[in-house]
Parts: sequence; C-alpha cells; structure tokens
Amino acid sequence: MADVGKEKIAYLAGIIDGEGCIYLGESKGKFNSTLTVEMACISVPKWIQDNFGGSLYSRIRKDRFKTMWMWRVSSKVAANILSDCYDYLVEKKLEADIFLKFTSVVQYHQKIKLTNNDLNIRRLYISDLRNNRKKQ
Repeated sequence: MADVGKEKIAYLAGIIDGEGCIYLGESKGKFNSTLTVEMACISVPKWIQDNFGGSLYSRIRKDRFKTMWMWRVSSKVAANILSDCYDYLVEKKLEADIFLKFTSVVQYHQKIKLTNNDLNIRRLYISDLRNNRKKQ
C-alpha cells in the first residue's frame, strides 16, 4: 500500500467503523480473513480501492432493488490496513485487535500441516470475534 497520509487513514477508519465488516471464518478446512466495506453508493468504495488497493464488487440487493458496492481485501493486506487504521478505530477496535492477533499466527499461502493446537487457536479467535459482535 502506498503512503496515503494520516487523514486518509483516519477517514478509512471511520468508514470501517460505520460500514465495515471485519471477518474471520473457516470453510472446508481453510481459514478466511477479510475486511469489507459495502455501500449503496460507488464513490466511497471506489475511493478506498483507489487509495488502498483491493477489489470492488457489485450485487443487487433484492430486498431494496438496489445495487450495493463492496470493497474487499483479505489476509495480510487486510491486516496491514487494519494495523494502519487501528489508532483511529472506535467501534471496531476490539474486532481489529482479534483480527490482527489471528493474522499474526497464520502463515498464508503455505502448505503446512496444522496441529490440533494450531486449529484450536485459530478457532478461538474466530469465536472471540463472533462473540464480540453479539455484545454490540
């Protein structure tokens, strides 16, 4: 990620606090870590992509017949962005903390056999993140 300046990082943190989703999950034995922002306007997700990289997707929201725009990054890129935004986060600071701890124990794109302890630690972080959301 290019050096984008503190103002842009602070602005992104506010967007993440209000419209972002910090996600950890497991599916078919693979662990996922993503950071997304979804909005009905394209301008803000596009601004995020232009300044921080990542991917931009659209989908039709059937309940409101609206196009929704989602910016998304995953794994280490998401961790780097959350690390940069961390001091500016309010609402999602604890979720970011759990996410960053999770990504610190995950070695991405390496084919390694995980021990039961490794699996349990990762699942504990996933559970912690979900339980934190339920409290909000």
